[in-house]
Amino acid sequence: MSELESRNVRGNLLDLGLEPGAENLKVELSAPIILYKDEFQIVGDEQEIAIDEYGDWNVDIVDTDNMSEGSHYVFKVEGRLYRRLVPLSAADWQFRDLPAFGC
Repeated sequence: MSELESRNVRGNLLDLGLEPGAENLKVELSAPIILYKDEFQIVGDEQEIAIDEYGDWNVDIVDTDNMSEGSHYVFKVEGRLYRRLVPLSAADWQFRDLPAFGC
């Protein structure tokens, strides 16, 4: 049986052109339920991610390479939306290095 492949994604509000001090960052999948590796159904509920006083944050999320086509994450902060893919890799990701969805 396969396993979920999770990766840690980290970032800083400065990478988004924002000053530290935002209340929170939210992330959700692009659909309410997404098929993963043709075996698992992942619920795409919104998660809140804590941001420290320096603007740093991190979250463990499942890669999008093994999800059904068109699946991506939507990161929300300060009224801005960022649609990103989380490719399967040997290393964790910096948010600024994630490919944008649809580009």
